[in-house]
Amino acid sequence: MAGNLIPSTGPQSLEPHQDHALQPGGGFDMAPPDTSDGINWGRYISALKRYRWFMLMVVLLGTGIGVGITRFIDPEYVARSTLWLASAPGKSGPVASHELVGGNAWLELLRSFAVIDTVVLKQSLFVQPNSIADSAAFRGFSLGRMFRNWKFKLIVDKDGKNWDLATTDGSIIDHGAVGDSIGRKVGFRWAPTKRQLGRDRTIKFEVISPREASSDLLARFSASMAQESNFLRLSLRDIDPGRAAEVLNAIDSQFVGLAADLKKKQIAELSIILKSQLDTVSRQLEAAEDALKNFQIRAITQPGQELAISGGSQQTGVQATGIYIQQKMNLDQVQKDRETIEEVLGRLKTGESTVDAF
Repeated sequence: MAGNLIPSTGPQSLEPHQDHALQPGGGFDMAPPDTSDGINWGRYISALKRYRWFMLMVVLLGTGIGVGITRFIDPEYVARSTLWLASAPGKSGPVASHELVGGNAWLELLRSFAVIDTVVLKQSLFVQPNSIADSAAFRGFSLGRMFRNWKFKLIVDKDGKNWDLATTDGSIIDHGAVGDSIGRKVGFRWAPTKRQLGRDRTIKFEVISPREASSDLLARFSASMAQESNFLRLSLRDIDPGRAAEVLNAIDSQFVGLAADLKKKQIAELSIILKSQLDTVSRQLEAAEDALKNFQIRAITQPGQELAISGGSQQTGVQATGIYIQQKMNLDQVQKDRETIEEVLGRLKTGESTVDAF
């Protein structure tokens, strides 16, 4: 046809249209899942290779942070000790004593300022050096009646011959030669040796009141005692392990000494009471002996003698026998009590045993 602008290229084959089958879940055909058994280690190894630098950076950063924190935080140590408390003896015999203290009373005594204040003064816990290495320089440090609690620093020259005591802001308070008393103007009683101070050294420390030091010690000290137990368990926390053990031993010694003093006072008071009881029993014994003699005089003869008793006197003889037996029993009991009390007083004087043993 002359008007046909599109040349004919001959017959063309057309492909039939194919529809994709839908799966039961509504989706198209997917690649079949990997049904092989075991762990795909290649996938994990590939991930490690890909992120190795990132993981290495995280590990190094965490290690650096941990090391840095340990330089700013002092480790804390705990010292522990156990005390055994004797049980109260059973009460037997005419003499019996009460237990000195018991249960929670031991814990109250242990945490009392009678124990803690003494330990603070003996161990000089009211002076606190900034560095544990400087603790040896404060051996024998004590305070006068009037003192100044503040932050100080002691500067020792390069030759180790002279020192300057100043506040942390640099104000000089006292100065002198090594071996002289340091800080007399602020109430210190401190004369360290040349070996303790060394040379070319600055020692920073803080002085607080003894009662404040006692409160700090109580905050780090703990004591417990299980119910129906004779074991008293103590523990003390401190950044210096040597000082923790030394202070805890001092608490143990002070507590045992104070308990022994209280026990001695109790024994002394009981001795006075027993002496009074002995005097009372002695008077009762004398009265019983006098009553027995008067009875024997009135009865003329003691029961048991083979004497004929007339019929009219039979009732009187029975009454006399009963009175005599009762008086004899009372006399024996009073004599036994007196012997027991005299034995207790004898042991107390020689120190062989305590009143609690009876």
